[in-house]
Amino acid sequence: MIPETSQAKTVGLTGQTRRLARFAVELSYNDLPSEVVKQSKICILDAIGSSLLGSTMPWGKIMLEYVKTLGGKSESTLIGSGVKVPAGNAALANGTMGHGFEVDDVFIPALHHPVLSLSGSTRTG
Repeated sequence: MIPETSQAKTVGLTGQTRRLARFAVELSYNDLPSEVVKQSKICILDAIGSSLLGSTMPWGKIMLEYVKTLGGKSESTLIGSGVKVPAGNAALANGTMGHGFEVDDVFIPALHHPVLSLSGSTRTG
């Protein structure tokens, strides 16, 4: 739970942001409707598949090689290579590869690709 403390205020959690953070922290897998879980799994598989395809494309190969040259702690896997790099670099590469061929999911009302926006930072382990 996000407490009403000076620490929470320090990181800027006020009003609606605090409510959203509290909801996310308190949310349990068991709270999710089965249809949400099913659709989430489909979207995650789509994102991984899109990233795998992107890793075979010229720009994906360039991105893979680039983040490998940056060095750093081996934290997160580059999809399509098995190589581990710092988490931020993996998020950059995996997200770029996943979106680079325009086969990733799209949320039409907002005209954006929600899963890759989130999954770059969450699936890099």
